[in-house]
Amino acid sequence: MYMEPGNHSKRRLLVNGIAILCAALLMWFFTSRRHRVADSQPMPDKITVAVDFSPNGLRVDSVGQLSGVPVQLLDLILGEAQYTIKPYTDRTEALDDLRGGKVQLYASSVPYPAVAEYSGVSATEWLYTSKFSLLYRDDQLHWEQLLSGEEEVPVYVSKDDRSAITVLEHLAELNYPAIRVVESDDTPSELAIKLSKGDIAFMMCDSVIAAWISERLEHIAVSNDVGQEVRQVWLVGAENEDLRSAVDSAIINNRGSEVWHNIISDIRK
Repeated sequence: MYMEPGNHSKRRLLVNGIAILCAALLMWFFTSRRHRVADSQPMPDKITVAVDFSPNGLRVDSVGQLSGVPVQLLDLILGEAQYTIKPYTDRTEALDDLRGGKVQLYASSVPYPAVAEYSGVSATEWLYTSKFSLLYRDDQLHWEQLLSGEEEVPVYVSKDDRSAITVLEHLAELNYPAIRVVESDDTPSELAIKLSKGDIAFMMCDSVIAAWISERLEHIAVSNDVGQEVRQVWLVGAENEDLRSAVDSAIINNRGSEVWHNIISDIRK
């Protein structure tokens, strides 16, 4: 069959182009496979893990067995590694033991912006994000003007909720200069009762808790648009790069999986 020289050259260029593209795709495929394998770091055989009672879903039964979301995440992320949980009631003590090497991993939800406040520790990859809401009396129709004014306005937050405190401090610095952050010994539920009674005018907490509160108490309005989402992380000692790399790769490889999604969904219930 006769073919004009021009058409023959075009076909040859097309065939060569397809061959080059296929070769490039194969090279990318095998390179990416090697890269994924290289990213998987070996986990230490034995790990002592600090866990406090602030993470969502942490439970202890009558014989002292711990369960809940943090334990599920540890089982998934640490894989076959043997780990021992050491519970803490005080975050400062847990951080001191992490820096001193008495524990190797602090598996407690820590807002990433707050990590800069802690010396001698390093953050892992983020595990999930938290969203926060401002709760206020429903008779405070002009609350945005009030929080943007010159006179200080107390906004209450549970002192154990470091994530909400971080978000509230950022709001005070960037958007609402009148906010005076008041860290309270009360839980979010206890603060909400005070808010409903009119004892306080403003508070902040996790959006899931805020929705639960607003459905059950009167005279409470909720704004979900005031704070950015905060990424939650775990901590390792600053010098423990091998463990951090192993935990990071395990988080990345599991994050987004169906099992991961089911575990994280428990936090938002």
